[in-house]
Amino acid sequence: RFLAATTAAGNGSWSIGNGAIRDSDLVVLATRTNGESSEFSTRVRVGGVGGNSASTMAAIGDRTVGENQWDEVTPSVANPDGDHLVFHVHGLPRGMTIDPATGRMSGRPSTVGVHRVIVTVDDGGSLVQRTFRWTVTSANAPAAIGDRVTFADGSPAAGVGIDLFSAGRAAYLTSTSTDGSGTYRLDVQPGCYVITFLAPAGATFDSGPFKNVDVCVGPGQTDNGVDAVLIPIGGGGTAVGGRVTDQGDTPRSGVGVDLFAQNANGSRGNYLRSTSTGGDGTYRFDLASGGCFVAVLIAPSGDTFTSGSRWSQQSTCVDQGTEDLALGATIAGGGQPGGTIAGTVSAAAGGAPPTMTVDLFAAGADGSRAQWLGSTTTDGSGGYSFSTAPACHVVVFIAPAGFSFPGGSTYRQGFGCPGVGERVTIDAQLS
Repeated sequence: RFLAATTAAGNGSWSIGNGAIRDSDLVVLATRTNGESSEFSTRVRVGGVGGNSASTMAAIGDRTVGENQWDEVTPSVANPDGDHLVFHVHGLPRGMTIDPATGRMSGRPSTVGVHRVIVTVDDGGSLVQRTFRWTVTSANAPAAIGDRVTFADGSPAAGVGIDLFSAGRAAYLTSTSTDGSGTYRLDVQPGCYVITFLAPAGATFDSGPFKNVDVCVGPGQTDNGVDAVLIPIGGGGTAVGGRVTDQGDTPRSGVGVDLFAQNANGSRGNYLRSTSTGGDGTYRFDLASGGCFVAVLIAPSGDTFTSGSRWSQQSTCVDQGTEDLALGATIAGGGQPGGTIAGTVSAAAGGAPPTMTVDLFAAGADGSRAQWLGSTTTDGSGGYSFSTAPACHVVVFIAPAGFSFPGGSTYRQGFGCPGVGERVTIDAQLS
């Protein structure tokens, strides 16, 4: 016999009063929307001690999954009475099932299309229903990659070139450019790619004149999170840099400089980009944001810095909108000459000395190690040499694996103060 009819509310929930329903009636419910219909039956408990508090079920968001890809969702249900719950479902894609006790729907759907799924929970005294769409995309459905390129102030960057490569930049695929709002879109097949942004004249990225981003997209997926931020060269307000000269204060051009992020412990982190000094001996890295950085200056072939090393490392931290342009260095020669610290590391019992590392530090007022200046390694005969400024320095010898100095220490420290044109000899003996 027909009992009653009702219409679902905007949130998909509905109810039927129990005045016409007897306890333990077998009730058949039929739903129909947009020409689709479904039926299921359930026993209904009417009344009872204290009556029945209806269960509630949270809305289930629409879902999208690739063909034959795993997916799952479990409805969230509140049942004040602690009743035994039974879940029913209509419209699941082929290849997916429901757990009647928990409502968990899972599996690998094999039917491509948009599926209207109706989930109902029965607590023995009330029924609650939710509807959502489960879209299954073809394994060959096209995908897309896109987002915006902006300047550091958020304004759009139009006309920025963008190249698409296969994974690992193994093969060039296609190119596009940003439109007037700074946005771009690349339609692709599912897979993994490298997006390369090319900075226009007068601007750069944090990584340099180009920026590479790895991205993977599945069937029917659009990744709108592959963006980039441009920095106007010389106009971003946040920068690090410096000047390189010889000892006569003559600018040195062509000195390579590598920029790294700085780790929390002060060591070099991720490599960011490189540049070299110009005709005035200066270099500059414009940055999109503040932070801590390490600049490593590399002397041209045949030259060394006054530390005696071909490398000079400088660290700094800058806030957004500030600059530190004092990360400079001096190349030995071209002015008043410095001194030399040199020596030999010998092995025990006259054996062949191993190759080992020797570090040079500026000496503090008390003779302790202050700023690290550079490193070198001993040659085949155990010899080493540093060209230094006319000042006091500390030399630290670091024994290689399997060796030590007398007393069992793995390092040995020496002190010397060469004057202009003077040589100070600091030797070491391995045990």
